[in-house]
Amino acid sequence: MNLKDQIVNESWYFWDYWWRFIPEPLVPIMDEIREAFFKLKDDENFLKDLKNLYSSYIWRPSPLTYAENLTKKLWWAKIYLKNEWTNHTWAHKINHCVG
Repeated sequence: MNLKDQIVNESWYFWDYWWRFIPEPLVPIMDEIREAFFKLKDDENFLKDLKNLYSSYIWRPSPLTYAENLTKKLWWAKIYLKNEWTNHTWAHKINHCVG
């Protein structure tokens, strides 16, 4: 099965379940988004611009903070916290919107 089929089938039904997972009015918009994704996912200029936006506008990659006390509590694991609050909008949501 190719990537396009794995993401969503042509009728926007949720694979074998026959339930729509997006409302009918959004189908044409989602078709545009899907086509744009497959057009741009390997475009070097787009990926370069996207990487630039991630680093200059969103301030990614977000820093990791070592959670020393939590790691001591859970001696079998090293715990790190990802600081998404350092992003431009103070949340993870912008990561999904910029691309």
